[in-house]
Amino acid sequence: MIHTRPPRLFLCLSVFTRCFVIVCALLSPLSAVHAQSEPILSESAQNEFQAITNALITLASDDSLSAGTYKLKSDEADSPDTDIDLYKVIGEFPVGDDEAQFVPLLEVSPAFLRLNEELDAGTPAASIEVESRGIGVGAGLQMKFFDDLLEITPRMKIEYSELNFDFSVAGVDEAVLDRILPDVDTWSYIPSLELLARPEVADDGGRVIAGSKVSFVYVNASTSNGEISDFSSDSWITKTQLGYEQPLSFGEKKDSLLLRPMVGRVDLHGSARNGFELNNFYEIGLDILTRTFAEEYFREVGFGVTYITEQEIQGWRFGFFGSLA
Repeated sequence: MIHTRPPRLFLCLSVFTRCFVIVCALLSPLSAVHAQSEPILSESAQNEFQAITNALITLASDDSLSAGTYKLKSDEADSPDTDIDLYKVIGEFPVGDDEAQFVPLLEVSPAFLRLNEELDAGTPAASIEVESRGIGVGAGLQMKFFDDLLEITPRMKIEYSELNFDFSVAGVDEAVLDRILPDVDTWSYIPSLELLARPEVADDGGRVIAGSKVSFVYVNASTSNGEISDFSSDSWITKTQLGYEQPLSFGEKKDSLLLRPMVGRVDLHGSARNGFELNNFYEIGLDILTRTFAEEYFREVGFGVTYITEQEIQGWRFGFFGSLA
């Protein structure tokens, strides 16, 4: 399947401003740098950096978290907002007959992430840009039971990513800042298990859709300098969804379109939770799709809109999606 959903989120979080906290904590001893001493990150600052790195890599690499444009809004009046642009294509290709009971799957998933944050109101003024480029490959096995009523799909994906930090602080040499927070190369190992049930409950073909997916994201990171040592961290992501698929008829064209309202919950655990400072959020969505468009290439294509809500999150996302035949 191929997913290219561009959502827009408006979040009430203060997450990536912690990068500035780390930098500003090191600006005070800069005079010592000129006296040939090096600024060294404390253990707590290194833990913060690791958690933020893991959160960004998890956002870009885990298939449960959607691509798009994110705006993270801080609860604090003097803290800046953070913009994240995430472009992700999840291409999953069946091998052999996709109507068989056991269908091998192959996946290729490139991803690009850009984070921007301005601290114009601060003293000194500062900005940060973080870019991540990655490519993932994976395999899975889709297993169908009880006349396709239940699907169980274990998967394994490996993704390589480069995470580059670019800081700018008024009056500070960029070479000094480059020594504070390094660029990072990561290998992510992501086993997952997805369960999907689609029982037909109405004479017109209406189906209940109930699904759950759990992913384990293990990140092994190497840094570009000695200020922060190489590290590894792990996260759990669980996503549970419940929906209904209703065929629509227009004159003689029966079942040409389907309406699919969905409600879901995403939970974060481990380093991703620490990096995002977020436990979970809810999704309420509506898809309109068809299974009669270019049937030799696509099993389904459609357009979806989703509202996202939780105490810290308010927003929406929209975009096109498709599943390969």
